[in-house]
Amino acid sequence: MDIAKIRLGVVGAGAWGTALAKLLADKGFVLDLWVFESEVKEQIETDRENKFFLPNIKLPDNIIPTNDLKIAVNQKDLVLVVVPSHCMRDVAGRMKNFISPETIVVTASKGIENKTHMTMTQILAEKINFLPKENFAVLSGPSFAKEVANKVPTVVAAASTSRDVSEYVQKIFS
Repeated sequence: MDIAKIRLGVVGAGAWGTALAKLLADKGFVLDLWVFESEVKEQIETDRENKFFLPNIKLPDNIIPTNDLKIAVNQKDLVLVVVPSHCMRDVAGRMKNFISPETIVVTASKGIENKTHMTMTQILAEKINFLPKENFAVLSGPSFAKEVANKVPTVVAAASTSRDVSEYVQKIFS
């Protein structure tokens, strides 16, 4: 796998999104990180730290924060979505306008939607309905943002209806 050629975006810069972005950046990937709050974006740019959600963790320069969702998701090979479950439907609806038809969309968001009881993957597939179902995956398991950011070993699973997509996601994150 040629890390330099893989285009990644991470949507969501809370503790978990920031920790996963750091994990990918530490592996050598250059990635765009969509940050909802402009003050968090500015802090990551100036201090290379997300003091609001993941304090005392230095972030590599190959994490490029942006408040522009289009920059984070357009023309990407893989987009990792890590937003709160109550925000997923809105964010997924906005992503639909920019995401490329070949993109693999992975969610690491926890929970289900209160009103519909849909999983985050189901919401993504419903809102970004031009992508084949095989392009969606979930990353899940017993892990904590601070530990992942500090490189404490953990085990998570990547699952998709496509074995090829599951294996691709596993390679990206392992």
